[in-house]
Amino acid sequence: MEKIKTQESTAKIKEFQLRILQQVSQVAIAPFNFNRILDAMMDRVMEAMHTDAGSIILKNEDTGFLEFKVTKGEKAEEIKKYKLKVGEGIAGWVFKNRRPVIANNVYRDKRFKASISQKLRYETHNILCTPLLVKNKAIGVLEVINKKSNFVDDDLRILNILANNISIIIENARLFNTSLKKISELNTLSEISRNINSILDLDPLLNVVMNNATEVMKAEVSSVLLLDEDKKELIFRIALGEKGEKVKKIKLKVGEGIAGWVAKTGKPIIVNDVKNEPRFNQAVDRKTGFKTRSILCVPLYSKEKIIGVIQVINKKDHLPFTKENEELLNTFACHAAIAIENAKLYENIREEERKRGIYQRFLSPQIVDEVMNKAKTISLGGRRQNVTILFSDIRGFTEITEAKPPEYIVDLLNEYFGEMIDIIFKYGGTLDKFIGDGLMAVFGTPIYYKDHAKRGMAAALEMQERLKALNMRNRKRGFVEFAVGIGINTGSVIAGNIGSEKRMEYTVVGNGVNIANRLEGLAQGGQILITESTYNELKGLKLDVEKLKQVQVRGKRGAMDIYQVKSIKGKVSTLKLQKTRN
Repeated sequence: MEKIKTQESTAKIKEFQLRILQQVSQVAIAPFNFNRILDAMMDRVMEAMHTDAGSIILKNEDTGFLEFKVTKGEKAEEIKKYKLKVGEGIAGWVFKNRRPVIANNVYRDKRFKASISQKLRYETHNILCTPLLVKNKAIGVLEVINKKSNFVDDDLRILNILANNISIIIENARLFNTSLKKISELNTLSEISRNINSILDLDPLLNVVMNNATEVMKAEVSSVLLLDEDKKELIFRIALGEKGEKVKKIKLKVGEGIAGWVAKTGKPIIVNDVKNEPRFNQAVDRKTGFKTRSILCVPLYSKEKIIGVIQVINKKDHLPFTKENEELLNTFACHAAIAIENAKLYENIREEERKRGIYQRFLSPQIVDEVMNKAKTISLGGRRQNVTILFSDIRGFTEITEAKPPEYIVDLLNEYFGEMIDIIFKYGGTLDKFIGDGLMAVFGTPIYYKDHAKRGMAAALEMQERLKALNMRNRKRGFVEFAVGIGINTGSVIAGNIGSEKRMEYTVVGNGVNIANRLEGLAQGGQILITESTYNELKGLKLDVEKLKQVQVRGKRGAMDIYQVKSIKGKVSTLKLQKTRN
């Protein structure tokens, strides 16, 4: 008899599971709206469990609290203002231990948090609660309250079926929202890139930079402080917000306050409660009347040298700054530092130039139409992929600009860049941008080649070979000769093709870009330095390579292996490259 009852129970659950899956499918194929879908799913829960109330409770990763995301029942709206700590109450215990609970008399259960029911004037009799799990990690709980009869094991089986489906929906929604967020960030960074490469006057440029920084980080105010190396002071060059003009009158010593500490150590910092941070300088708030709650501050680097800091203050909605925010602001700071250096270089040369257009013509980065026309299958938006990034820079160029007239510099750079760009295109690379007397190129996007590292290496070797020929011509013409340092890294980046068929702005962002940039800063004239990730992609080539002393590179934990590529056996032109995209 007991066996028959068990079979009937199993059949009932299977029938319910099939019905719920059909209902879930109907919800899922409707136009995507996360809150609407969860609300509809909670209706299914209430229908299935025959209870007076129920909730989907999710962990807020920013605050660490468990929040009532969807609620049903008499006190549904009132309960949403309450938050639980992990481990607090029956729901908090279920989340922490990832185990369900059946409590048919909550007042005999020590885990029950009676205070919420008392404040709501709601009588709680029994609770059934189960964790919401994604890859065995708790993301929240599903609970139902006050069934007329006691909860039984079959109720738990049914609730677990519902919880599994809700977990899948939540995880898919989070992945979807993460993709939207990344695309939005990429669009913002692309817009910033366009702005910083079209505005070369320093103050208007920095205003654009900081307005974008404030928007991207969802902060109340922001500022950029540039380092005066002679006085060892940080000067507020740009300070946004109603107290901005007062802030600009303040100067900080290196090491003073949070910004001074970042400038001194070169390390980013997140302070979500300045009252408990001894490094926070209260004098700035006292002088301006501004109230600082939280700060995220990162250094501005140019060629491994600190030139200032960027800080964003008071994240909106009183939310904390996160490590993800720090990573994004670091990427943003890299772009901003390049922009600042471009602007400084422009200011120096502008004194000897009559028209800004001449300078912009050889320093503005562009994506060449013929490269973009080949990328017909590349969609608008952003994606993560493995590429090879090449940075090159003329050594001692500042001294050349100081000793020669602007017209001479323009002719010299135009000829040099013309030669280098031809080589980049020859090997299927994309010219990302000019950076003063340097350039950045990417191999493997938007047109992907499996041998992108090999192409980047071939381009670097030929660039050095072509420079020798160029220097020989310059010697005969009485022009100066110069040397170039090259840094190459292979790694994962976010690549985006933004715009229309007539005009596209293409860029890559991520730590892989930063590492290549910093490696180029370590290269001496005539050197080609590569990371281990690039070296591993080139093991089939007959290269003369010397492993150098490990270096510490910002953005990487621990010391990093780097290699100097001296030569290749045979001619670069004999390298067998992939002819079609993979």
